[in-house]
Amino acid sequence: MDDLFTLPHFCLVETAGSDRHPVVRVHELDPVTKSYALTGIHHDRLKTSVPFPVDVDVSSDALGSL
Repeated sequence: MDDLFTLPHFCLVETAGSDRHPVVRVHELDPVTKSYALTGIHHDRLKTSVPFPVDVDVSSDALGSL
C-alpha cells in the first residue's frame, strides 16, 4: 500500500437488528501485514483513545434527538 493514501484508522457506521440500531465498528491498520483489524464494536457508546480520545453516545435515543 502507498502510505500517502493509507488510513491508519477508520470507523464503519451501520444499522443492525430489527430496530435498526446504530453500530460502529472501529478498524486499525496493522503496519506489518498492511491489513485492517477490527478493534472494537460499539452499540450505545463509541469510546476509544486511538487515534484520539472519543466518547460519543451513539444510542438510537441520542441520535434521534439530533
